[in-house]
Amino acid sequence: GINAEYGAYYFESCSRENIMREARLSALTCGLSLTNQHTSILFIAPFAIRVAWRVIITEGKSLQEVCNIALHGLGGMLWYIQMPISHFLFTPRVTWGDFGTIGTFLKHMLRLDYGSSFKLVAGDTKGTFLSNFMAFVKDSSAELTLFSWIFTVFLIYSLCTNKCSALFKTIVKVFMAMMGCYFAVFCSLANIEDPVGLSRGVLERFWMQPSIGLVVLSGIGLCKLIQHLSQKVHPVLKNKYLQLSLAVLVISVQIKSNYQENDESDNWYAHHYAESILPHLPKNSIMLTGGDLPTNVFRYHTICDQMRPDVRVLDMQFMAADWFRDVLAPTTFAGIVIPGVYRPYKDSALTSGQYNLKQFLDANIDNNAIFVCNSVRSDEESDYAKYYIQIPFNTCKQFFKRSDVLNPVELIEKTPTTTLDGWPMPDLRKYEDRTWEHTLKIAYLNSLSEKGTLMWEEAVKGKHSKKYSESHQRYLMEHGYLLHSAGVKQIEDAISEGRLVPDDWQYLYTVIAKNMGHFCMVLHTMVAAEGNESRRLELEKCGRKYWQIYVDWSEINKNKAEQNLVMELKKYLAMKSFRGLRFNI
Repeated sequence: GINAEYGAYYFESCSRENIMREARLSALTCGLSLTNQHTSILFIAPFAIRVAWRVIITEGKSLQEVCNIALHGLGGMLWYIQMPISHFLFTPRVTWGDFGTIGTFLKHMLRLDYGSSFKLVAGDTKGTFLSNFMAFVKDSSAELTLFSWIFTVFLIYSLCTNKCSALFKTIVKVFMAMMGCYFAVFCSLANIEDPVGLSRGVLERFWMQPSIGLVVLSGIGLCKLIQHLSQKVHPVLKNKYLQLSLAVLVISVQIKSNYQENDESDNWYAHHYAESILPHLPKNSIMLTGGDLPTNVFRYHTICDQMRPDVRVLDMQFMAADWFRDVLAPTTFAGIVIPGVYRPYKDSALTSGQYNLKQFLDANIDNNAIFVCNSVRSDEESDYAKYYIQIPFNTCKQFFKRSDVLNPVELIEKTPTTTLDGWPMPDLRKYEDRTWEHTLKIAYLNSLSEKGTLMWEEAVKGKHSKKYSESHQRYLMEHGYLLHSAGVKQIEDAISEGRLVPDDWQYLYTVIAKNMGHFCMVLHTMVAAEGNESRRLELEKCGRKYWQIYVDWSEINKNKAEQNLVMELKKYLAMKSFRGLRFNI
C-alpha cells in the first residue's frame, strides 16, 4: 500500500525524460507490495490504469515498453516463488496450505480458504459498507487526530476552488482514486457484521494502508492551509522555519497522543500465559488449540523459545484443512494418529475419510495426554461428552475418559489451579476489548471459576444418574464452594487494589456470584439437617450476599433470559430467615 501510494507520487511528479524509469520502479514496488498484503491490489489497480493512460495515451509509448513495465511488476511478485521452492526442498514445521501444485498454490495466494480474497473470516457472515467505513473514520480520528480529516477536507476545498497547481491536482486525484477504490471494494466485501470488540481489532489491521493515504493527503492539506492563511492573515506564515515548526508541532502532538497506548516495552503477557501452562504439561502432550491467541502463543514458545518442544500444538483449523494430512501430519505431527480430515460435526454428517473430535480422542488418548485451549464446537459435545470429561487445567482443559474417572474431585485437585497472585494483569484502560491482551485477561478470569462450576455440574449429573452417594455429593458441594470462594476472593482483591476495572469484572463477577449463591444455599440445607446452626447462619449470609449481587446486576442490565430465576431469588431475599427452607442440587 505504501509502495503504491508513494510510487504514484513520484511517478506523477517526474519529468518526461524519467517517466519510463519511474514507471518500471513503481511497477516493481507494487509487485513487492502484493506479496506482502493482498489488499494492495485495491490501491494498485487505479494507479496502474493511470500509468497505462499516461504512458500510452499521453506519452505515446509502444506496446513493447508497456510490457516491459508489466514484467517489472511481475518481477516484484517473484517472492511468491519461495513458497513452492521451500515446499519441495525443506520439511516445514508449520505452514498454511499445500504449495505442491499450481491449483493449491493459487488457492493459498487468492485466500480461497476464506471464500474470497477480501473476506476476513471464514463463513457466511456479512458486513456493510457503512459500518466498515465508519469504523475507519472512528479509528483514524482517534489515532491520527481530527486534524488529519480537517486538513484533508481543506485540501478537497482547495481542489474544488482551483487553488492547487495542475501537478497537485493530478497527484491528489490519483490518491483519492486509490483510496476510493479501496473503501468501495474492501468495505463492501469485508465480512464482519458488527465491528466491535475483537472483530474491530481484526478490521483495524486493514486500515494501515488507507491511513498512509490519509496522512499524505492531510500533509498536502496542511501545506495548502498555511499558504491560504499567509495570504489572508499575515505573510509571516510564509516563513519556512515557521512552517517547519508547525509541522514538528503537529507530529509531536501525534506522538504524544499515541505513545502511551503503543508502548509495549513491558508487554510480556503472552510469555506469562505460556509459562503458566506449558511447563506443567505431561511429556509428549498434544495441545489442541482454536483461535489465533493460544495457537500462536504456544506454537511460538514451543518452536522458537524451545519451551517444552516435546509438546505438539495442533491447530484445530489446520486439522479441518484438506492438505493437513499430507503436508504436516507425517512430519511435525508424526506419531499422532490422524484418522482423515477433521470435520467438527455430528457422526451423521461424517463421510468416508472424515472424523470428529471423539474419533480423534479414541485414537490418541491412550498414548498422549490431550489438552484443549479455547472452546470446542458446541455441536460436537453430544458426541464426545458421553465418553470424555474435560478437567480445567489453568486456562486450558485436559481430556479424560469418563470410564477412568471414578472420582473427579481427586482428579480436579491434582491439576494446576489458576491464580491471580503474581500474575501481571493487563491494564484494560490501555488494552480495550479489541486487543488480544484483553481476550487473554478475560480467559484467565473465567478460569478462576471453572473448577467450581465443574463440581456443580458433576454433582447435578451424579444426582440424576445416581452415580454419587449423598456423602460424595456433599464432598462435591464443599469443594466447589471452596474453589468458587477462592476465585471470588481473587477478583474482589483485584477490584479493591484497582487491578480490574468494571468492564472487565462486572459480568464475570455476577455469574460467579449466582453460582456462589447456589453453592451456599445447597450447603445451607445440608448443614441445617445436621443441626450446625453457626455454619447455617454463615452460609445463609453468603447466599444472601451473592444472590443480591446477581439480582442487582440483572435488574440494572435487564437480564430477560433469566427473569424467572431473578423473581424467585427476590422472593427468597425478602424472607427474614432461610431456616427450614430446602435448596436442592
